Amino acid sequence: MIVHHVTKSYGDQSVLNQVNITVREGEIYGLLGPNGAGKSTLIKCILGMVKQDEGEIIIRNCKVDPKRSNYLKNIGYVPDSPFLYNYLTPREYLEFISDLQGVPAGQKHNNINYLLEQFSLLDRQDDMISTFSHGMRHKLSVAGAIVHKPHVLLLDEPLSSFDPPTTKFMKSFLKDYASKGNIIFMSTHLVDIAQHLCDRVGILLNGSILKEYKDLEDLRDFENLIIRDMEATNADIS
Repeated sequence: MIVHHVTKSYGDQSVLNQVNITVREGEIYGLLGPNGAGKSTLIKCILGMVKQDEGEIIIRNCKVDPKRSNYLKNIGYVPDSPFLYNYLTPREYLEFISDLQGVPAGQKHNNINYLLEQFSLLDRQDDMISTFSHGMRHKLSVAGAIVHKPHVLLLDEPLSSFDPPTTKFMKSFLKDYASKGNIIFMSTHLVDIAQHLCDRVGILLNGSILKEYKDLEDLRDFENLIIRDMEATNADIS
């Protein structure tokens, strides 16, 4: 996946400024930054939900195009506040998403059974989603995002809703998913999650990539980068 010189503004407010990121197959890439840094906007640009002002985004030789089914079938997306249909069961929800994504009938049943088992939802498969906790709803949204086995999985602030055992499982599951040649691109403001899950991390601050880390032990510098940036901004204002 290639993000090349992507820029986005809303009126006079610059949200993304010449962002360049390349994510290789089999890699988990973390976009780390404080709230308001532009992380969610970049993910929405990759999805085609928001159109960038400049630059291009390419996945498997296809430029971003939300109207092209072959582009969207390569992508799974989990927002920070997932929307689910409360009066469906988990199985019905996954069947619905499978049909939307064009999963062949011969694969759909096996895919859904696998995900329900993996995500510990088999014993709740016939319960209404309206009865689910926030964490269970988020877990189901991840299952729905990968039911069509996308090449790229976009996660906006993942793991924030999970208890420790589920967080441990999700980290293992996502690493295994990436190991099969898929790309996981995730945003977070939590250093610990980035450090223990990602292969590489980019620091997004004020719409720009300040630095990329391959040695994730050095992520302790992250807070210092924010502090220095805030001090510089305050100095400019004064």
